[in-house]
Amino acid sequence: MGFNVLEAARPTADHPKRDTASFINHGGVAIIAKPGFVLSKISLNVKATTFEYLCTKIYVKGSSRLLVVIYRPGSEHPNANFFAEFTSLLEAVAISGLPVTITGDINVHLNVDGDTHRTKLNDILASFDFVQRVSTPTHDRGGLLDVVITTSADDPSEVTVTKTGRSDHSLVSWSVNMAPPEPIYRTVTGRQWRNFDTEGFMSALSNCDLCRPSCVNEESPETLADRYDSVITELLDEFAPQTTITVRQRRHRPWYDDECRQSRRKARKLERRFRRFKTSESYEAWRAALSNSRKMSHAKAAEY
Repeated sequence: MGFNVLEAARPTADHPKRDTASFINHGGVAIIAKPGFVLSKISLNVKATTFEYLCTKIYVKGSSRLLVVIYRPGSEHPNANFFAEFTSLLEAVAISGLPVTITGDINVHLNVDGDTHRTKLNDILASFDFVQRVSTPTHDRGGLLDVVITTSADDPSEVTVTKTGRSDHSLVSWSVNMAPPEPIYRTVTGRQWRNFDTEGFMSALSNCDLCRPSCVNEESPETLADRYDSVITELLDEFAPQTTITVRQRRHRPWYDDECRQSRRKARKLERRFRRFKTSESYEAWRAALSNSRKMSHAKAAEY
């Protein structure tokens, strides 16, 4: 048939009945695309123990989108670990720069007013500017357990829920516009540092007027400052000429600024240090930095 398939079976290494004849490995997620759609599996570096997920980049006719399929077993109630891991998942996809759709069976009763788990989940989604689009029950027993999540600006077509009789879950259908967005370009001016001649620059600097002792004694501080600016600029124009290029601007969350980026880099740096040295001190430093990064992202998103 020519379909493209990505799948992630449920791990069985720790299952107590794995080697028995009666063992059936329920669970696992898969993404199936018709010919013409290119699927590329994406690693989000999010280790989830409370749910299973699969992330792919869908590419068709010059347009890309992230699709995340998630399954949280309903045998356990949502707990703090689930919400923490789900938040990490949203953080990872929120900075991808691509349109994102998250779908699957999350096993949270989203149609029950006053449900604390529903409130917690909606608060987390809102902090990242995500919206859950399914509005009618998806389970035979009346629960709204299956989700279609996109950003508030990325509104899909009407989401339909259809009973098929083949499962206790209904078929959830929707469509999205895969037309590529209009590119945004910006002009950047900088210097060509790649082939910078350090020795030549230092030689030219040592032979200029700035390095004459008499220059320091004869002129005022204001004049010396102006001369410093002009001489250094002239030398840089010779050894590292300015150049102007036009680059395509990457799409990003408007609230994700340099402060968020630096805090995330710090957390990743401390994570690498912990994985190298495996000490309790490095672990605590990493977890503290990661927690601060998440809190900052949530605060920025809420303020926006």
